[in-house]
Amino acid sequence: TILEKGEEVPTSKKNPDTRRMELSQHLRVSLVDLCQKHAGELLRSTSGGKVLREVNRAFSNAEVIKSIVKACDEKVDDDDEKLPIFEDPVGHLVVKHLLTDDAESGEEKEKSNSFSTLLYKKFKGKLMSSIGTSNRGAFVLTALAKVDAVKDDVIAELLKHNSDIKALVDEHQSKKAGFLALWNEIQPSTK
Repeated sequence: TILEKGEEVPTSKKNPDTRRMELSQHLRVSLVDLCQKHAGELLRSTSGGKVLREVNRAFSNAEVIKSIVKACDEKVDDDDEKLPIFEDPVGHLVVKHLLTDDAESGEEKEKSNSFSTLLYKKFKGKLMSSIGTSNRGAFVLTALAKVDAVKDDVIAELLKHNSDIKALVDEHQSKKAGFLALWNEIQPSTK
């Protein structure tokens, strides 16, 4: 369909849902390949992040999810201008949205292949040191702690750093919303 004078005008004789399904199946291989090969770049782009989320929702491809998790763990050189993905202004939001998608997913995905499960496994034992060192990373951990598949394990690990998280809340007066959200999420009294 196209928009003409504010109204949608069909460009195909087929039912729009049928046409959308046919197009998505035709583009599937190309989109999955794109996301696998360029996950790191897509994570750092607002438009690219939308592509990753939609491909993950529509096709839920294990290789794409592995590529995203691998991109989250890429090391950044000191002389490189890029920030780590969990500190990147766009990247942390894309990761957070992917986690939120997992948390809100109505369908029962294979938990061992979900983005949240693979991300947790990758950073297990080092959630605070790898992800939670920045305010933006704290927002990512807050989202991860809301996913039922990993919630108990994530909160148990983060509770070991309870005093560190509280210190970060107290220390960062102007930019502490992420740390505060994380602190509130892991407190037993808030459940």
